[in-house]
Amino acid sequence: MALLSLSVGIMHDCVVTGEMDILLDVFAQMRTRHEKLPNVAYSFAIRGMGRKGDTNGALDLMKEFVHTFGPPVDATTYIAVFNALARSPADMDVSTTRLAIMHYWDMMVRHVPDLHAPAFASAAGAFASIGAIDSLERLLEHTRENLPDDSNALMYSGIISGFAKAAVDYSEHIRDFLQRMIHAGTPPNDASIRAASDAFVKYEHWDYMEELLGIMNPTAFNRPQGVVGDFLSKLLEANHWPLARKTINSALAWDIQPHIRGKPQVLQKLADNSHESPEWKIAYSLAMETVSFTNINDEHVFAVCNAMKVLYRAERHALVARLWYALRAKTQGPFPIDAYKCIVLSSLASGFGKAATVAASEMVEMLHKYHQDIVDTSDVSDVVSVILSAFSQHNDVGMVVTLFETMEMYSFTPNGFAYLGALRAYAQLGREDQVRRLLASFEDYMSTTHMNPDEMSSTLSSLISMYATKRNDTMVLTVYELMDTFQLAPNSYAVNAAIRAYSRAHRQDKVQQIASTLLAAGSDVHESVVMSILSTYLLTHDTPAIERTMTQFSCSPDNILQSYFSLNKVVPVATLMKSQGNYLERRVCQLSPSMQTNGLKWLMSRGATTLAADVVMYMLQNDYQIHPTVFEQLLDSLSLGCEFEAGSKLLEAFNSKRSFLNKSTGVVDSIITMMGNTKQYDGILDMLMESTQPFDVQQYGLGMFLCMDGGAYVHVLKIFEKMRQRFIEPNGQVFCLAMDACQALQDSRVGSLIVQDIARHKFEKKVVKELRARLEFAIQPEALAMDPALVERVAKLTLFLESCGFEMPHSLGSKFMAKPTCDHLTLQTRTRLHASMRASARNREWGHTRPWWKADGPPSRPDPKKNGRS
Repeated sequence: MALLSLSVGIMHDCVVTGEMDILLDVFAQMRTRHEKLPNVAYSFAIRGMGRKGDTNGALDLMKEFVHTFGPPVDATTYIAVFNALARSPADMDVSTTRLAIMHYWDMMVRHVPDLHAPAFASAAGAFASIGAIDSLERLLEHTRENLPDDSNALMYSGIISGFAKAAVDYSEHIRDFLQRMIHAGTPPNDASIRAASDAFVKYEHWDYMEELLGIMNPTAFNRPQGVVGDFLSKLLEANHWPLARKTINSALAWDIQPHIRGKPQVLQKLADNSHESPEWKIAYSLAMETVSFTNINDEHVFAVCNAMKVLYRAERHALVARLWYALRAKTQGPFPIDAYKCIVLSSLASGFGKAATVAASEMVEMLHKYHQDIVDTSDVSDVVSVILSAFSQHNDVGMVVTLFETMEMYSFTPNGFAYLGALRAYAQLGREDQVRRLLASFEDYMSTTHMNPDEMSSTLSSLISMYATKRNDTMVLTVYELMDTFQLAPNSYAVNAAIRAYSRAHRQDKVQQIASTLLAAGSDVHESVVMSILSTYLLTHDTPAIERTMTQFSCSPDNILQSYFSLNKVVPVATLMKSQGNYLERRVCQLSPSMQTNGLKWLMSRGATTLAADVVMYMLQNDYQIHPTVFEQLLDSLSLGCEFEAGSKLLEAFNSKRSFLNKSTGVVDSIITMMGNTKQYDGILDMLMESTQPFDVQQYGLGMFLCMDGGAYVHVLKIFEKMRQRFIEPNGQVFCLAMDACQALQDSRVGSLIVQDIARHKFEKKVVKELRARLEFAIQPEALAMDPALVERVAKLTLFLESCGFEMPHSLGSKFMAKPTCDHLTLQTRTRLHASMRASARNREWGHTRPWWKADGPPSRPDPKKNGRS
């Protein structure tokens, strides 16, 4: 008896859990061991057969029950029969099913004394399953008369369940009865929603499912989480993602956490659908429900990892991080390596490099601890390679090296992207030995990955640029020659670096080889590359090679020169300008006149005056014309820099090109004299200031004399300054005329500068000679007759010279003070001359040793004892 009770209990539990196979197996065992079974056992068995779809078996068992025990007196057995009839197979005749329903309905009504709504609902479901609408309406009318109003929900849900269990599509009837249920004031309950959604999903009426979602009222459900979860689970199992998303949004609005079936399977499916748009909302909702569990097992961890994959593919990096940290709060791992990939890549993409580094470090620790448990290393190698490449893109060289060395330690094969990232990281860290080791294995690493050659070229080109910045020509050429071996095209920066490295190594043959390769490729060559090739030849002054390069690459010399301007390097500019050849040869590398002028101006603006003079000398020797203004500026710059020798040679070369003027001195003198007689002093100034015309010192002196005679004192000084800039050596007459102008202008400052120039170049004798000549002419009777004040003017000029720092010879002063010369001087002038001579005598007596141009400090005097004084 105890065993019988235990078996009945097991059957009850199987009904609750839905384990119909076990239930029927227990019933079969009970029949073999016991002659008589309790009524409830038959009831459970009939229910089980009905749920299994064995309607005939359920009817046979019911007949056996009636034959053995007589008609049941409780409604439970009849309800089980009605449920079995509601699932009648398609091959069962409808009339047979209807007759069976009516037969057991009549039996139930006769033998069950107190019928309640569940029995009516089960019968209604059976009628609905065969589409017996007339019988159904009569039954509804009967229930309205004999059952209370609160049984409407159960009746309608029974009808809808019957329609849903039918072997044919009764979805339209389900819609109609749902509307009737709502109009009757009864919101759809748990059973009706579950049954309706079963039918709609089974026959793929997605519009009806959306309508059903719209009429759902969770407040009317006994278990809203279960109902909404069941509804959502069906959509997920059918892969109807749009309506599933809408259901999730509704659940959020209702503040319901639905209980979803088969979450790991759904998330696996979402993660595998990489060719479709990622359903990140669904994945996130399922994952958040999973991590809300109190206990997390491995299946849950993998499910959340799959959700992270979907979220990462949808670029929802913040949600990836939220899932990661929620999972970390539940368990300490180890986690699937794909989870590390998602959090690292999401953190890097969000700008949280530190979080990415922490996660990657944890992954490395996990690999150290569990690497022996890894059976297939290919997946791990791929994931770590992707993470390494991501760190490489974010220039975290330390993490790149750590990951690469971990892969090598445990024989994980890095892909080509990881290899290139490690190569770049070692180069940035200056670990040249590792770079060489990896370069030696280039073919081995790259053969494992199908990679676009442009990716390889880009990385190796950046490597060349990196070493070029450090002036490591050896590594530049090592990488470049590797690229050449594997026929990888370097970018223009890498080609430039290789050309410069070969140039510094004096490997012009290699430079020529690069040029030939570029020409053979037929593609456009960057201007900077052509300039690098030209620079190589410019350094060696290989003019034929320069011409050949310009011809091959169709270069404009003017454009090349303009490019060198932007580099701000004076030597290549000067070298290019000196590679033009003779003007009459008209070579390819010959610059236009305007660019020649610009080049000279550019050199002078950069302070390269000597180089500019060298270029001008070359151009003069090769029959080029120099713009007058530029030539004048160059001479001025040489003068300011005290480059007198270079200026003299340049002016001599310039004048040699105009020898015809040297033979027409008389004509020039006549022109100057004519302008002086007509008082055209501005004309004299303009003529002598003309930079393109060579004049001698006599012609400058004549112009100064005529301007002085006409009172154009400023013109005198301008002509004097221009003569000095032409590196023409002044004579005594010119110096005295310049001092005459200073005296007339009372400009002792300029006079002092002229006297300093006289002393610096030791021209004192020239000035004294001119003063003596002027004095001798002034005391002649003819001169005195013309102008008695001539002697006075010569004496005043001498005193002005002395006031500006010129030391007057004692012999000249004595001449002024001798008779009859002193008779032609005023008392004031004689007094000044006498005082000057006495001061000069004292200075000679005391032996001053301080030069006149030292402005400060007392004069040093010799020891009086050495002069015989005490």
